[in-house]
Amino acid sequence: MLIDLKTINHTPGHYNLNLQPDWWVKNDEDDQILGLDGPLAADLKIARSGSKFIVTGQLSGKVKLLCDRCLEPFSRDLQSEFEISLLPNAKDHNQSEIELIRNDLDCHFLLGDEIELFDIIRDQIYLTMSIKYLCSERCRGLCTVCGENLNLGSCNCKTETWQHSFSNLRTLLS
Repeated sequence: MLIDLKTINHTPGHYNLNLQPDWWVKNDEDDQILGLDGPLAADLKIARSGSKFIVTGQLSGKVKLLCDRCLEPFSRDLQSEFEISLLPNAKDHNQSEIELIRNDLDCHFLLGDEIELFDIIRDQIYLTMSIKYLCSERCRGLCTVCGENLNLGSCNCKTETWQHSFSNLRTLLS
């Protein structure tokens, strides 16, 4: 959803979106987030503050993910509140450099007079997710020998006990 920022002056723009699961388009580089697991509610407000714009929003819904340990799909609740500052591009104001302060770390630079709300929503979904996706804290993962999902049962593989290369030093200390 493309928004023309020239239309936002004194009154903030409000956007209530209800995104369906087919909205999520899987990226070639992204294989962890499989898509939405039901509708995603997005409530966004864009307000002008001097030369910059402030985007505040809330996301609520469910996301389908791929577990990092067992590689099985699972669903996770998504709740997010965010605030982003949109600054004019430094090149648009004949500035070679601008100094960012700590509050500017949640800033994005505008390339023109329009923004794509769907890109902001997609970025916030990624930022809300943890670095490691686990279906549960007790996920046992896959067998390193045969690849069996150990959450579904044990396998008959014999695991070799690995000996640390410095374990012989313990005998010297005794």
